[in-house]
Amino acid sequence: PVVVNAVDRSDPGLSGAADVAVPVTTYEPGVQPNIVFISTDDMTLDEMRYLPSVRRLLGDEGVTFTEFTAPQPLCCPSRAQLLTGQYAQNNGVRANSGPFGGYDRLRPETALPVWLQQAGYRTAMVGKYLNGYKGADARANPLEVGWDHWDPTIKQIYQYQGYTQHNDGDRFRPRAYHTDYVARRSATLVRQLSAEETPFFLWTSFIGPHGRCPVRNEAGGCRFPPVVAQRHRDLYGDLVARARAKPSFNERDVSDKPFFISRRGRIPPERIDTLQRARAGALAAVDEGVAEIVDALRASPAASNTLVVFTSDNGYLMGEHRYQGKILGYDESVRVPLVMAGLDLPQGVTNSRTAAMIDLAPTFAELAGATPLVDVDGAPIPVTSVGGVSDERTLLIQAGAANLSRFPTGWWFRGVRTTRYTYVRYERGGFEELYDRARDPFELRNVAGDVRYERIRDALAGRTAALVDCLGVGCRIDLGPLPPPDELPDEPPGERRSGPRPDRGAGPEPGARTPG
Repeated sequence: PVVVNAVDRSDPGLSGAADVAVPVTTYEPGVQPNIVFISTDDMTLDEMRYLPSVRRLLGDEGVTFTEFTAPQPLCCPSRAQLLTGQYAQNNGVRANSGPFGGYDRLRPETALPVWLQQAGYRTAMVGKYLNGYKGADARANPLEVGWDHWDPTIKQIYQYQGYTQHNDGDRFRPRAYHTDYVARRSATLVRQLSAEETPFFLWTSFIGPHGRCPVRNEAGGCRFPPVVAQRHRDLYGDLVARARAKPSFNERDVSDKPFFISRRGRIPPERIDTLQRARAGALAAVDEGVAEIVDALRASPAASNTLVVFTSDNGYLMGEHRYQGKILGYDESVRVPLVMAGLDLPQGVTNSRTAAMIDLAPTFAELAGATPLVDVDGAPIPVTSVGGVSDERTLLIQAGAANLSRFPTGWWFRGVRTTRYTYVRYERGGFEELYDRARDPFELRNVAGDVRYERIRDALAGRTAALVDCLGVGCRIDLGPLPPPDELPDEPPGERRSGPRPDRGAGPEPGARTPG
C-alpha cells in the first residue's frame, strides 16, 4: 500500500511545521507508481456536475477532496505552483505577463518533471502549458527541460480550433477539436509509456472550459464563451446557470466591496446562461477525453500501479458579486475540484482536509521517491486519510500585477484563507476584505470594519505578514488557533465601521485582460 503523509494532523501535540517537515511513505524502490495528472482550465467546483464519467471513473473509485484551493487563482501562477510546490514569491511567477509574470519567470530546470526524471521517471506533457511559452528551439533542443515527450499548444491556445502543437519540435496544426486532440494523444502516450519498464508521469492539460479569446489578440479578455464541439452544441440548450440562484449573483449591495466591484452594474443573467451552456458543452468533451484516457490505462500493463489525479488550475466567478472572471479571493475563484484514484486509495470517499495547488508537486515527489530541487512551500497530501475532521491550516492567497507603474510591489492583493475566514488586503489603497464563511458562505458581508471581528482581522493580517515572504518549512508553521469573534448574535453582522474606501488604483484587477 501507498501511504502519503501518514502523520495525523488532528493530533494537538503536533505543530504544523513538525507535521509536514518529514514526509512519510511506504513505497518500495522499483515499484514507483505511474502518475497521470489531468487538469482543466478555469473550471469551477460546481461544474463537476457536468463530468459524469469523471465522477464515476475517478470519484466513485477514489478520493474526492472537498477543500482543495488554488491560492493564486490565475492560470500561469497556478500552473507554476503545481510545477514547483512553491508560492509565487519563491517560484517567480506572479502574473500571466509583465516583469513578474509568464513562462519566462519560471525556472524549469528545477521544476517537478526534472525531479521525476532524476528519480527514474519518463515524463510527458500534452496541451496547455504556461502563458507566454512560444515553443522550444526545434533544431537545438526541441524539448523543454525535464520532459521526454513534449507536446504543448503554442499558438491560438484558446481558439479550440486552428491551434498549433509543438509535438517534440515537429510543429503542426491538428484538424481535431483541441480537447479531442489532447485526449487522443494522451491515450496514445499511456499505451506507449505503460509498455516500457520505467515509471511514467503524464500531464494532460485541457483548455476547456476556458473562454475563447479574440483571434488577433490573445490578451484581449478571453470572456467569450468557449467553442463547443459540434457533437455537443445542442446538449445544454435549455440550461439555466446555477450561479443565478445564489444570493451573491448580481449582489444587491456591493458598497462594502472593492472599488472595481462596487462601481459595476449588474450582469445580464442571459449572458451568464449563454456562457454556462458553452462551458458545460466544452466540459462534455473533457469528460469523454478523461474516459478515453482511463480506458487506455485500464487496458494497459500499468493499470494496477497508476495514480490518476484530476483538478483545475483555478475557478471562475459566473456573476457572483457582479463579476465574471477569476483572480479574486472569493470562493468560486479559489476553490477547485481535486479527485484522486488508483493504487490502494479508498474508494468513493471524501477528504475534507485542507489541500492546495502547492501540495501537488510534493505529493508526486513523495510517491515517486524523488527529491525536490527547491524548498517546497507545500506538503504531501494525506490521500489515505478519509476522516471528516477539518484542520486549522492557513494558506496564503494572493494576486500579482503586471503593471508595475501602478503596482510597484508587483502585487495586487495578498491575504490568507483558513477553514472559516477569507482575508485580503489590496496593496494600493490598503482596502481590506474579511469574510466569515461559516456565517456568510456566499461572502456577502465584508466584516473587515466590524468591531466584533477586530481581533480576527488583526490576527489574519498578522498571518498574512508571516507568510508573504515565507519559504519552505516557514510556509508550513503552526500559527495556532484564531480568537473567536466578539459576542456575535444570531443575526448577520451589523454596519461596517468606517474605514478606508477602495483606492481607484486597486482596480480594475491587473490581468483582467490577459488570458489565463
